[in-house]
Amino acid sequence: VASLNVSVATGVVLFEAIRQRQLSAAAIKPG
Repeated sequence: VASLNVSVATGVVLFEAIRQRQLSAAAIKPG
């Protein structure tokens, strides 16, 4: 179960990192 929790946590971290990067790219890109 511990390994599963680590996998889920890693997936959440990666998802958040990608989402933040996309938001930053959208914010930087001129309309």
